Parts: sequence; structure tokens; C-alpha cells
Amino acid sequence: MISRKIDAVAILAILLVTQPGCTQNKQDAGSLLDANLSFQIIHNAPAEGNKTLADFRKQWLLVNFWSVSCPPCFEEIPDLARAHTELNNPSITVIGVAMAYDRPDVVLQTARDVNIPYMVSLDLKREIEKAFSGITVIPTSFLVNPNGLLVKKYTGTVTFKQIQKDLNQLNQTYLEKE
Repeated sequence: MISRKIDAVAILAILLVTQPGCTQNKQDAGSLLDANLSFQIIHNAPAEGNKTLADFRKQWLLVNFWSVSCPPCFEEIPDLARAHTELNNPSITVIGVAMAYDRPDVVLQTARDVNIPYMVSLDLKREIEKAFSGITVIPTSFLVNPNGLLVKKYTGTVTFKQIQKDLNQLNQTYLEKE
């Protein structure tokens, strides 16, 4: 009986380590992201389709990696939505990037059903995930400053208060450097 439990734990550990997004290099705060990084927007954009990181320059961006099979991801959606709609000094744009293993039709239907007010992007080739690296758990979010510099990483759920506090502090530093 004990042997079966140990075997089950070992198998679970192997599965967790080999899941997509679990064994990647860490992207450090202070990394400048490629302006040509492309987001395939499928939900809640004025003109859905491809957008690049350069399209979001001169504004703060919160990139949130999530999955339709992740309960904590759904727990933080109201806080992300609130940040997207309420923060305006400075303002922030939120993009939810669905993990590559999520079916596009399920992602789109889920975004509609949950009424996500911010843009949702697919990452079928894992290019966005690779650009940000360091995705060891979902949800994971990254705060990017108006120059395309990654300035903050949130592993696990993030709250509106955390985003607001960090955005205010980081924006002050950003403005002082400008």
C-alpha cells in the first residue's frame, strides 16, 4: 500500500515537472522585451487580430498567463478586470494570454462566458511564453513599463491592490527617469 502511494506521488511529481511552461529560464525584471513580439488577439479588442508589443508602447501593460482549466486564474479575473477598467493615473492595459495547450474555441467561449473585459490572446506557438520565460505556474503575470521593459513578475494570483500599489510606485520611478 505504501509503495503504491510512493509510486503515485512520484508519477505526479514527474507530470508536474513535465507540464508545458514548467521548465523554462527565468525572465528577470529589467529585461527589455522585443517590440515585435506578436499577440494574436481573439477577444475584446477594437480590431481583433495581431498586435505587437510596439502597439502598446507609451502605456503600461499587464500580461497575464492563464488557462481555462485553472481555478486560481478565474479567481483573479475580477481584479484584472478592475485594474483594466479603473486604473487611469497611470492607465494600464491588460492582456490575458491563454496557454498553448488550451483549445482556441474553448478560450474564446470562456472569455465570452466569463465576460472578460480586457483583451485575450492565443499563444499557439508558445512565442509569447518563450519571450517572457519563467512561467512555472499559472497564473503568472508580468508588468511591462511604457518603454517595453519588464519591471515586475507576479507568480500566482495577483490582486487589484497589488497591481495598483506597484503601478503607482513603478510609475513614479519611471517618470523620474524620463
